[in-house]
Amino acid sequence: MPPTLTPEQLALREARRLKKLASQNASTSDRVSLNPHAKILKREWARLRAPQSPSSSVRVMTWNMLAQTLVRRDLFPSSDCLRATQRGLMLSNEITSYDPDIACLQEVDAERSDELALELEKKGYQCTYGTGLGKRHGCMVAHRTSKFKRLTERVISLDSICLVDISTMTSSSTLNHVSNESTSKGLTRKTKNIALIVALSTHDQGLIPKGYIAVTCHLFWHPRYVYERARQGAIIRREVLDFQKKNNLLRWPVFFAGDFNCQPTEALYNLLVRNPLTARHAKDISASHVIHMSIDPSIQPSSASTEKGGEEEGEEGAAAISDAQDRGGENAEGKEKEEPDPDRVFTNTRNALPEDGLMSAEELEKIFWSFPPLRSAYDEGHDKIFGLGVTSGSLDLERTFAARLDEKDKLQYLGRKGMNEPMYTNFTHYWRLTLDYIFIQDPLIAFPADLNTPNLPLSNNDHASSQALGIARPKGEGEIIALLRTHRAEDLEPGLPKLGVCASDHIALCAEIEY
Repeated sequence: MPPTLTPEQLALREARRLKKLASQNASTSDRVSLNPHAKILKREWARLRAPQSPSSSVRVMTWNMLAQTLVRRDLFPSSDCLRATQRGLMLSNEITSYDPDIACLQEVDAERSDELALELEKKGYQCTYGTGLGKRHGCMVAHRTSKFKRLTERVISLDSICLVDISTMTSSSTLNHVSNESTSKGLTRKTKNIALIVALSTHDQGLIPKGYIAVTCHLFWHPRYVYERARQGAIIRREVLDFQKKNNLLRWPVFFAGDFNCQPTEALYNLLVRNPLTARHAKDISASHVIHMSIDPSIQPSSASTEKGGEEEGEEGAAAISDAQDRGGENAEGKEKEEPDPDRVFTNTRNALPEDGLMSAEELEKIFWSFPPLRSAYDEGHDKIFGLGVTSGSLDLERTFAARLDEKDKLQYLGRKGMNEPMYTNFTHYWRLTLDYIFIQDPLIAFPADLNTPNLPLSNNDHASSQALGIARPKGEGEIIALLRTHRAEDLEPGLPKLGVCASDHIALCAEIEY
């Protein structure tokens, strides 16, 4: 016969039952507010002005979330939140805390993408996910369903398009009839990197459909592969224009938001924003004219290779940090166990030959200048913010990329676009870099009939080029009206990920733009 419980014991048992039921039924916001592992260091907005109407502006975020499959204790020795259970609620809280209309996310674990999408759906978002073949993390675009509906999307496999024939090929969608040998021409290494394009139409449609195109990407990490990153960047620009033409969306603004894995002083950034390339850039491009064994199997592995073993950034053969262990894990991008600094040498490669089809710095520059110009939200926005004195202290001026240049680089780069980018978007125990950006391509009212032939003259005048390309940007449209401030470096010490601050090694960027 079971023991008889006193009224007090029955009341206690019922209270425990109700508490457990409430916990099981708690919404995401409830769990975020109750769980200390969801806490992040929230940042303020620097606002230049209010939007003209609630629907006239769009808030765009980009964030590399640090895939759990890439986490390793020896790469983040100072971190106190590397387990998935420690990071999960912090990650979703970081995204929703800043209320983006469009969130462009990178390093989203493939096996956790559905879970993240479900969490964001509870907050009013719909998610689009894409990943490279055999890659265990990918890119995601989340859009607010109350503001947009998804029109169409495209995943660009950056290994599948031949840059050397970019002036004659139509798009990646026509490459089914091109041989593997042809598509690998101009490619220095197979990386499995992708870009994800999503067209989002507004609900308040008039005679002319309105909307935005979100493009997120995660380019190749290796510091020395300068040419490969430039090649990937050119392909993305080209494919986005093709996407706009095929879907009759040339009048829609485009946001390129992602982890470009290059700093404002690297060739790719300067190509994207139309800074003329320097002799140093040309040298870096030429020095990275190599062919990896993933392209040419006849290449013998280097005897003292520092390459990561495995197909995807050396991730194979190791276990990621789990709740049961706080070590091991897959190699993160460009980081070594014995040597924490990213690789600085080429291995398992040979020098490129003319028949490999790699382009010179001059040829790359001509291709990039044939595309519509891009504006950087943070570079342009910070310039306006500091000019108007919209600061919360003198340290704001010190939170730009230019503030960490040495005297030699300051002489070379000051006055060029990119110096007002954030000081850091990647901050860890071992590496502190600016790698993430939000670029804007303004609407096009006209464009050469054949988008497949970027044959416009090279020009050093953005205004003249904009007119030739049919850029439609009436005064006040496409204006940066607010930026999410970046963290102070001292708040990030001794390095990310950091409990109560940020669950990734990258810092989210977010800009509000009005059209």
